[in-house]
Amino acid sequence: MNWESNYQRWLKKVDDPVLRKKILSLDSEKQKKDHFEGYASFGTGGIRAKMDIGTKYFNKYTVGRATVGLGNYLIKANVVYKEKGVVISYDTRANSKNFAWETASILSRMGIKVYLSDFYRPTPELSFLVRDFHAAAGVMITASHNPYQYNGYKVYNKLGCQITLSAAKKIIKEISHLNYS
Repeated sequence: MNWESNYQRWLKKVDDPVLRKKILSLDSEKQKKDHFEGYASFGTGGIRAKMDIGTKYFNKYTVGRATVGLGNYLIKANVVYKEKGVVISYDTRANSKNFAWETASILSRMGIKVYLSDFYRPTPELSFLVRDFHAAAGVMITASHNPYQYNGYKVYNKLGCQITLSAAKKIIKEISHLNYS
């Protein structure tokens, strides 16, 4: 998938007037390429990227793509039916609460039970809550130590630990099957 098709798809799909205006404000090929060439990468711990528009940046669409991949992984592994769902929490960074709500909304629509924090919480508390609720997984919206322009999506297993490399590879495979931004 090249940057031009990603850019065109965003132009067609994004109906939020503020985001649409930002997309249209990218006036050079270099700017468009910077925002739409490739995807924010999902690694062992999840995704951390600068918040902005485009497939390479952290935004509600990046969160959505990661969440559908995670949900598909959990469903295929059949863990969501054996366990009690996914715990979702967030920190005080800009947009973290909105990204947590987006994650919860998508997983719910996929038929996965969610436990969404009602207030921002530190990462160790998410880890505790995953174990306390006997959940299949946890998602923490935080960019940890990265600068304020960044945010992140960290995935935890049923033990409250960051996912293993093996699990990350399976989630990445699920994400790679998604042909949308």
